[in-house]
Parts: sequence; C-alpha cells; structure tokens
Amino acid sequence: MGQLGVRSAAALVVVALSVVTVASSIETSSQPDSSQRPLVTRAEYDGWLTDLSNWGRWGSDDEIGALNLITPAKRREAAGLVRDGVSVSLASTAQTEPSVDNPCPISWAMVSASPAGATDTVAYPCIQ
Repeated sequence: MGQLGVRSAAALVVVALSVVTVASSIETSSQPDSSQRPLVTRAEYDGWLTDLSNWGRWGSDDEIGALNLITPAKRREAAGLVRDGVSVSLASTAQTEPSVDNPCPISWAMVSASPAGATDTVAYPCIQ
C-alpha cells in the first residue's frame, strides 16, 4: 500500500474512533434543552476558525496534518483498550446498480490499454 493509501486508512481509523467516542458520550450524558444553550455569535465562530485551526501547526511541508497526533505512545494506549480480537472493516462496496437510496451509482470505464499499462476512469453519470 502506498504512502497515500496508508494515510487514507489512518485517517479513516481516526474518523471512526472519533464517531464512536462522540456517539458514546452523547448516549451517556444528559443533553440540555436546546433552548437553554447559549447562542454562538458570528464573531466567536470566526475567532474559532483561526484560533482552533491546525494549518501550519506541523510546518509548511507537512503532508499528514492531525495524523501527526497518532504517536507510538497513542498507538500503545489504543491497543491497551482492546478487549476482543475482533476486526471491523471500514471498507464499503461501490454500488454499481441504481437503487432507492443510490440513484446515481458509480461506473468505471477503460480509457486506454497498452502493453505498458492501462488507464481507467471512475464516473458518476448523474453528477455533471
């Protein structure tokens, strides 16, 4: 797997762990009534966009961004949380047939083929 593939896989793991963490915190905490929550002003929101930004945090030549936070120590910590040896795939099958919940399935087309290699393309015919 190339460097980009490893980065993509790592990013998916980070996203999946974040979703699980958020979902479990929502289930275990009592949520206040939305009418009681303070509103965020536009100025506060705009401030967060700059104050909480990670752009440039790891240098101008950084290519992996927040994945820099996944250190060997964090991997050991995460491995310590494992209770069962069950693996869960984050892969999904590309839907090639139209259905009610997927009116615009993916399609592949061979663009060129030669002894040196082949080129294909992925298309979503419904999206212009």
